[in-house]
Amino acid sequence: MDEEIRLEIAAIKEWAKANLIGKDFESPIGIISMNMTGIKEAINQPHKFKKEKTSAIYTIPALLSDSVHVESADDEKGNIKKYHYLQITLNNEFSYIVIKETWQGKKNFYSIVDRLKGK
Repeated sequence: MDEEIRLEIAAIKEWAKANLIGKDFESPIGIISMNMTGIKEAINQPHKFKKEKTSAIYTIPALLSDSVHVESADDEKGNIKKYHYLQITLNNEFSYIVIKETWQGKKNFYSIVDRLKGK
């Protein structure tokens, strides 16, 4: 990883700690909680448009509120209740915000991916 990307990722993590972590945001499926696990997962997740996906963290509250719920899937391992997929647009193509729903009903931001699992 080159130095510029590493510095940008560090800046995004610091910004997220100050502006997102521990906060809740509206979405089509209800309130979404933000934690550092989700931010790190989103940064590390492979994506067709990696730079745009990483930069999208800065606008995640607006992306969540403007997203469209397209799919929910049970967790095959049973560790959580469901994964929810919220469609957004990055670089003029669809991407998906992944939300993990716990067995207690809490919904946490988990990642941003460029395609739905198995599609």
